[in-house]
Amino acid sequence: MRLKVKADGHKSRGKRVLVKFRYKGRYHSLVWRVDQFCELLLASKGGGADNLGGKGPIAFDEYAKTFERHHGRNLGSWEIWMRHLVARLVEIFGKTPIHRIDKIAVESLKARLVDEGLAGATVNRYLAVLGSMLSRAENWGYLRFNPRSKVTSLPEQGRERAMTWEEYQTLLAHCDSWLKPLVIVAVNTGLREGKLLGLKWTDIDFGARLVTVLKTKINRPDRKIEPRRFPLNAPAYETLQSITRHIKSPFVFHQDGRRIKDFRTRWSSTLQRAEIQNLRFHDLRHTFATWLAQRGFDIKTIMELTDHTDPQVAMRYTNPEKPHLRMAVESIATPAPVRFPAPADKQVGTEVGTDRPSEKVTQ
Repeated sequence: MRLKVKADGHKSRGKRVLVKFRYKGRYHSLVWRVDQFCELLLASKGGGADNLGGKGPIAFDEYAKTFERHHGRNLGSWEIWMRHLVARLVEIFGKTPIHRIDKIAVESLKARLVDEGLAGATVNRYLAVLGSMLSRAENWGYLRFNPRSKVTSLPEQGRERAMTWEEYQTLLAHCDSWLKPLVIVAVNTGLREGKLLGLKWTDIDFGARLVTVLKTKINRPDRKIEPRRFPLNAPAYETLQSITRHIKSPFVFHQDGRRIKDFRTRWSSTLQRAEIQNLRFHDLRHTFATWLAQRGFDIKTIMELTDHTDPQVAMRYTNPEKPHLRMAVESIATPAPVRFPAPADKQVGTEVGTDRPSEKVTQ
């Protein structure tokens, strides 16, 4: 049976579709609501069969292993946070073939995460990870297109948490011998957690006091890697020099020679001892940018040191105290003399740009 479908928007404003078909030699026509017709079409195709790539079907949990093995482990953020999000997505989708994950399924995932009380930024991270997985599946031939690209992200409220100098000193006082150097280097360089944990001794030029990190442009198909060099100030330089190198490990920060995967437990216990509330390790990067802004450095300099290309993102990180706004509101805390306009025949003003009175001539 062959279907001929077109929008029936003349009377229903596009909310219905007109389906014409031939059955047993006779022509028939039906009018369906768009949502009903989509459900019927998906059911008739086995749910997303039109998105099945040339490599054939694969379950989501099995594809997650393939994604980790051939792509995920190459990402600096994999062990930091991405691995946990993929594990959660595996719990949700399980044995579902990835070609059956359509726009409706992605929207349902978004609604489910919101119902669980997750913030908009966290939900968007899940959507970004899922989109990355499905985009890679498209490149590998498992899918014909990526349904995540048709789903909008949630609005995010920028986080502006930065430490004060007193909090910083308190945090250092309660850090153990392993965590303290990591905190000092993080605050004084603004490097991301993944870059710090992946930092190798070959990336540090002690003679020039520079550190080199590789910037990966994920949005480019060739994944071009660009080295970026950042200066080391005195605290960061002295701290790195004081770290004892492991004879078998190339990493600056390690655990018995192995690259560190997660130190959340140690970080949480340190904050509890220091009695510091609502502080993530990524907020040390916010602190770096905020302290630069408070010392009067322009946004371009801050963008170069934090390796940002979007000024709006850098502005969110800086969180300057804006002293001119504070001065404005403080000015109304004390009484001020009230000035009433003088009568028209006696009105006296001042010349623009001077303190000399200007007399008003009356008729």
